[in-house]
Amino acid sequence: MHQEIIGNQPLVASVCEKAQQLVDQTKDTSLNTYLLSIKELFNNIVSKSQDLLNKLECSVADHTEFSLKCQAVRDWLNTEKDRVNVCNDMTGEKADIKKRIESLKGISDNIKEGICKLEQLKTLSSTVKKTTTKSGISFLEKDINKLEGSYKKLIEQVVEEHKVYKSKLQETSTWLTPLEDKLKFVESETCFENKNKMLQSLVAELEQASPWLNNLTTAGERLYPDTAASGRDTIRTELRAIRDR
Repeated sequence: MHQEIIGNQPLVASVCEKAQQLVDQTKDTSLNTYLLSIKELFNNIVSKSQDLLNKLECSVADHTEFSLKCQAVRDWLNTEKDRVNVCNDMTGEKADIKKRIESLKGISDNIKEGICKLEQLKTLSSTVKKTTTKSGISFLEKDINKLEGSYKKLIEQVVEEHKVYKSKLQETSTWLTPLEDKLKFVESETCFENKNKMLQSLVAELEQASPWLNNLTTAGERLYPDTAASGRDTIRTELRAIRDR
């Protein structure tokens, strides 16, 4: 439409030229008022049209950027979810488990990145809403709420990992207590044959529990990337205490 308006500029110029010729021929200066009015009106229309075009282009650019940022947040969330889900499996060889732990080392920084992405998206949405219909605004808000919900679920998943670790720690500690009592009883046993049988029984129980203890260690170590320094020290101390027992 703006191009169509600009395209009529030669026509307006021609009309103004004819009007000027008429003024020159008739010496009727009152026509100058109409001549100036035509020029001013057309220039105002061109200016208004250009202004609307600029606003439209800015609006399109904002909406495009908003869509790209939404997709960036979605991609980020999917990547982080996959990384956490992969590490939910605590079985396999030690090397495989270590790889899973390594894959989580960047999550702490990535969480901060996710917060930044969401804040940028909210800021941009405020700008986009100014040139968006009510139905469009409703759609934008739903999209942002959905992304925030996914982000919260990711955080909840990380929190759940801490709960799993604490649960395993308590289970292991509870399981060790009667074994420690048995060991004290073995130490008081004077008969070599009986003591030997008791010790063999204890060794068998410990061997059976080896995967359990490994899972506890893995559950604790995988929390390191998302835990503050003091929290990591606490986990290390707890794991060391369990291994010592």
